[in-house]
Amino acid sequence: KKPVPNNVPYPSIAIGGNQPVNRTMDFNNQSNQYPNNFNQQFMNNNQGFPERNNQIDDYNWTQSRDGNFFGNNYSNLSHNTNVKRMNDQKKVKEKKWYHSYEEISNILKETARKNPDKTYLYSIGKSTGGKDLWVLALADSKPSEKVLLRPEAKYVANIHGNEVVGKEILLRLIDYFLTNQTDPDVSFIMKNLRVHILPLMNPDGYGKSYMGDCNSVQGRYNNEGYDLNRNFPDLFENNTYPIQPETKAILNWLETNNFVLSGSFHGGALVANYPFDNYAVSDGFSAKKSSTNDEDVFRLLALTYSKNHLKMTEGCNGDSFPDGITNGAEWYPLRGGMQDVNYWKYGCMEITFEVSCCKYPQKQELEGYWNDNKKSLVEYLKKANTGLKGIVKFANGQKAANVTIKIDSREPYFKTNKNGEYYRILLPGNYTLSAMFNCKTIISKKVQIISSTEPVVFNIILPSNRYQEYKKRSLDSTAVFCNKKRQVV
Repeated sequence: KKPVPNNVPYPSIAIGGNQPVNRTMDFNNQSNQYPNNFNQQFMNNNQGFPERNNQIDDYNWTQSRDGNFFGNNYSNLSHNTNVKRMNDQKKVKEKKWYHSYEEISNILKETARKNPDKTYLYSIGKSTGGKDLWVLALADSKPSEKVLLRPEAKYVANIHGNEVVGKEILLRLIDYFLTNQTDPDVSFIMKNLRVHILPLMNPDGYGKSYMGDCNSVQGRYNNEGYDLNRNFPDLFENNTYPIQPETKAILNWLETNNFVLSGSFHGGALVANYPFDNYAVSDGFSAKKSSTNDEDVFRLLALTYSKNHLKMTEGCNGDSFPDGITNGAEWYPLRGGMQDVNYWKYGCMEITFEVSCCKYPQKQELEGYWNDNKKSLVEYLKKANTGLKGIVKFANGQKAANVTIKIDSREPYFKTNKNGEYYRILLPGNYTLSAMFNCKTIISKKVQIISSTEPVVFNIILPSNRYQEYKKRSLDSTAVFCNKKRQVV
């Protein structure tokens, strides 16, 4: 039986006393952890997740991050009938005003055909249902190539198939970039970045969703019934769910590209959500802030999007966040999120953008959503070309790949790519930059960043007599934790 919905997002659980609780809400595992009537209590309530108190039978209800999680259509759904009910529903309405998967594929192919000097179309893999996950790369020159010291940025939409506004505004963004290159901001991005756009990460789920559905989970999961935003490796907990094809495609994409900045688009709220989404199990189970060592940068990135968005600071139906931003775990903790793994494992700073109060709004609202997000989409990307970047090599000219770059105590420490390049988005200020082999410092330099709009290019020359030591370094290209208290689980 397909495990729907065994990967429901975590509840915000506040524990009284020291009772052990499994944070994963696995509805296929009928354990004695919850009372016998728990499933019916959960499904009959439309407002979200239970908050556990001292008494095992005593539940309060809190709203989920993604709105009223099961919605009215699913109010009496039990875990044993969920798959059958979803399959037995009447045929999904035709998407006459939204772009279907086939239409998106054709649009991207035609765009690449007409603009070969500025676009490059490629697939990063296939969905569970066998559909290509298309990415269109855009740049003013050499869009199919990695250019030295040109930052790579990306946008991803529809990780949840029924949260559809993101893919439509990304399709508009592609057209906007290609038809407005005299605009100074568009020109700046096209000349200084390569931007990769994945409009539809979960095409199979999208095919099950329908217009006007603001709250339900129909179409949220992939074809095998997994929530893809709970399917990634986690820094704080072992994620036991089998890695899905869509997840593998994203991880391979991250492994082979040195992305600096990313945005992921969701629906059901208006907020810019930044890492971490989770925290150590030993720290408890309630919603609380889980900061990275790049808190200042993540807040800046989140504010860049929210402040340039026309409505994000207003929130939905009176439910708003200060300045339109939130730390993920402070909203509610979840395991296996995509934005966290982008950062702690691959050095890419990703923000999750919730861009619509309704997950699948009516067609006539799409123009308004594009106008709401247009400036934010552009201003956010410009941040990819700020901070610090450079090349690490030896005095004899040999490029130094997989060298750990430490910026003050901003752990995790990221590595140079195969060309010896490193990138780090930072605010103006004074920093100490160190190059390390296997957590051993080889050289340290002071560097000052003055501008908030232009990067400092700071190259590092390693002494030739350390080359033999360099050859013994770890060849793992992912991020490094030298503090033994923060080892990856």
